[in-house]
Amino acid sequence: MHAHVSSIAIMAAVLAGAACGPREFPHCSTSEECSPYATCQNTYCVLLGEGKCRLPEACKPPENASATCVDQTCGFMCNAGYHAAGQSCVAERAIGGTVSGLTGSGLALQLNGGHDLAVSATATAFQFPDIFSDGFAYEVTVKAQPHDPAQTCMVSGGRGVLAGEDADLTVTCAQYGISGVISGAMLSGVTVTLSGSSSATTSTDLSGKYTFAVTDGSYTVTPSLTGYTFSPGSVSVSVSGGDLTGQDFTVKNRKVRA
Repeated sequence: MHAHVSSIAIMAAVLAGAACGPREFPHCSTSEECSPYATCQNTYCVLLGEGKCRLPEACKPPENASATCVDQTCGFMCNAGYHAAGQSCVAERAIGGTVSGLTGSGLALQLNGGHDLAVSATATAFQFPDIFSDGFAYEVTVKAQPHDPAQTCMVSGGRGVLAGEDADLTVTCAQYGISGVISGAMLSGVTVTLSGSSSATTSTDLSGKYTFAVTDGSYTVTPSLTGYTFSPGSVSVSVSGGDLTGQDFTVKNRKVRA
């Protein structure tokens, strides 16, 4: 006497063997009578094999995504706020920020020396159009200063690495500017602090340049970088009716620990 095998037992065996290639299952008239892993072929449900599908339920999407089934092939679509990176979905990050004091036209920002962004007169915010991911290193600088009327703009917090949140930078524009170049062993990434009639902090770009947006007043400019000294250590200046350029510093040798 032949042992009776239930349809449930047969289904379990077929699903367990899905990775081993197509296998036949009991009779069907339409694919809707088969599992999401199979189609009806010649009146039998036939498994499609690993990575194949009839319905999205047969597919396993990565985290932060929903499954798709197109042309019997498993795929996925990233959820809102995520984008595909290989076979994963990673959070989308933005690089942008606020703009204050801008009245002139022609301001242009630049990202990592190659992505330009025009900022319209009277704008109060900006954002680069690209989509970024955590781990992206960025440096935002002013490529072109505004004119009509002429102004000086500076970027605060323009350097960093995306990690868990968007980059929120500040662009400040004013009537005049204090600028200079830091030369020597280190050029970029030197912190430069402004104090006096107003206060601000910026960092040098890849060529060692820095700029502050200011109005008339008295100021002190001080560079700093852990482990280094500068000559001079700081400069005190007065701005009256125009830009003040050439406030340069030289990076000296590393500090010697006691």
